[in-house]
Amino acid sequence: MRAVRDGGMVMHGNGDALTDIALVCLIALVCGLALIRARQPAIVGYILAGVVLGPAGLALVDNSGAIQLLAEVGVLLLLFLIGLELNLQEFRAVLGTALATVGLQIVGSAGLMFALGWLFDWPLLQIVVLSFAITLSSTAVAVKMLEDVGEADSLVGRLTLGVLIGQDLALVPMLIILGALGAGAEASGDVAAHAAEPAWLLIGKLLLAMAGLVALIAVLTRRGRIRLPFSRNRLSPDIATLAIMAFCFALASLSGLAGLSPALGAFIAGMIIGNSTGRVLAIRLSLPIQSILMVVFFLSVGLLIDGQFLIEHWGQILMLLFGLVLAKTALNTAILMLLRRPWSEAFAASLFMAHVGEFSFVLIGAGLAAGALDQSGYKLALTVIALSLVISPLWYVSLRRFHDLAANRLPGLRQGLSAIYRGELNLLSSAGQLVVRAGGRIRPAWRRPRDKDEDGPPSAAPPGP
Repeated sequence: MRAVRDGGMVMHGNGDALTDIALVCLIALVCGLALIRARQPAIVGYILAGVVLGPAGLALVDNSGAIQLLAEVGVLLLLFLIGLELNLQEFRAVLGTALATVGLQIVGSAGLMFALGWLFDWPLLQIVVLSFAITLSSTAVAVKMLEDVGEADSLVGRLTLGVLIGQDLALVPMLIILGALGAGAEASGDVAAHAAEPAWLLIGKLLLAMAGLVALIAVLTRRGRIRLPFSRNRLSPDIATLAIMAFCFALASLSGLAGLSPALGAFIAGMIIGNSTGRVLAIRLSLPIQSILMVVFFLSVGLLIDGQFLIEHWGQILMLLFGLVLAKTALNTAILMLLRRPWSEAFAASLFMAHVGEFSFVLIGAGLAAGALDQSGYKLALTVIALSLVISPLWYVSLRRFHDLAANRLPGLRQGLSAIYRGELNLLSSAGQLVVRAGGRIRPAWRRPRDKDEDGPPSAAPPGP
């Protein structure tokens, strides 16, 4: 109604908001192009853009309610698109290896978190939440990295995607467990009293959810794809897009009403459409918004990073960050080799899964809501997860090059590091030479008027007032 009364003044009233949007797009574009020039995925640039724009950087954009709402919608639609692009038919080929890998990853992650919890004196429920969170890897980041290095259709790529799909499916019991912990805390008023919840109820929920998930996968992986009403080609694109979005948000709402994460419902909606007759149409219609959603999601991650917390706890954060990616790489390599995968395949797949995934943000958010994480633990987990996404491409490139050089038995650590980062060092050297040349041209031009004043006749005194 205000738009009708104000008439043409609506756009003038939103000038600050439009300026913020333009600034966000510009910074995201610059950071994305810079990372692409450095041969890194653009999504890392989007996270850095959020850090630059947010409270941790220039504080040009605050983490307001509007940005939070946009980020939540972006998470829903991003996970919907991830589910949309998953092909469960290909997942069946690596089903056994993927499920066994995910199960061992959960066990190994729990062992790692219990060790860190003992070291840093973390509460038990925080250990449980973080164990679930670090198990997962980012499907979006891994797929982008696989495409960038041309491994998407290789054995390593199919194995990695199979494990990632298994991790995404494991989110269902994880969210049920966290939801039960939150319900127990709410009923008792104390998170530590979560054990008062009846175990049979939690086990029943888990069995029911797993049975439903197995039944859904069985239906979606049968030979004939299921038919959906909006998959008909005679529907206009706008009606088909509206129907697809309505289906996504409907399942997200049902998931929220059932006590689960709405993002899980959106992911299942995408998985259903992606394995139906409407897959091609849905992917084609979603392409225009896919890139925008990627920017919104990863930009919001950067905005959430607390700069003051990062400065105060930088030692603990760096230790956890590099310890985490190193431990995940070693753990995944050992698990895949235990499952009789060759070293080269296991090591390469582990590098693609060394980071922590976007679903982990959902898990730590659920842990915060359930009282399993306090604000300090939430900020610590958020910062480490976000930074693991930032360093993931560099981690892959570094360890892959190191592996290739080690195979050739290159002597000396200094020679090895020089060979590993030769391209990046050359890029920095070229940039430094450009700066020196520019400085050499600016300095004579700056000095010339001063030299003329010193050597020539004195200039006339300025006129008095």
